[in-house]
Amino acid sequence: MTDPHPPLLPLEVTAPHQSLIPLATAQLPALASADPRAAYAILEFFKAKLRNVHTRRAYLRAAEDFLRFVSGRPTGQCLETIRSVDVSDWVAAMELSGLAAPTIKQRLAAVRMLFSALMEAHSVDTNPAAVVRGRVTAWNLARPPYLPARKCAPCLTASIARP
Repeated sequence: MTDPHPPLLPLEVTAPHQSLIPLATAQLPALASADPRAAYAILEFFKAKLRNVHTRRAYLRAAEDFLRFVSGRPTGQCLETIRSVDVSDWVAAMELSGLAAPTIKQRLAAVRMLFSALMEAHSVDTNPAAVVRGRVTAWNLARPPYLPARKCAPCLTASIARP
């Protein structure tokens, strides 16, 4: 009996009229040691679950960046051994490099979703990115709340009319 999901490495993730960088050509140990089920889950994640070409490209870059970051660590040689500490260190490294908080959150979401897809395929037991949180953006705290004049007038009139 043959395997219904043949090995798909090298992994090619392409979009109509636009070729994306193949993830497997990055020479990443975690992908090289991935079993065929994990390879298929990664392919399915990038080709079927991400319909927008720009999102696919951004998530592909984030996944490659993360896997490149963990490849220098003992736990980064295999997808199953990557820990939440590795993800947390990657987020800290991105913060130190000066990336904006929304960019870091997007990249973290990409890795979180990728490991979620690997969990659904039973390729990894846990999602190491699930417990890691990005930095809180407080851009809206500097602005006072907006109250239109038509709603503000009755409040002012009521407060003046009281004895």
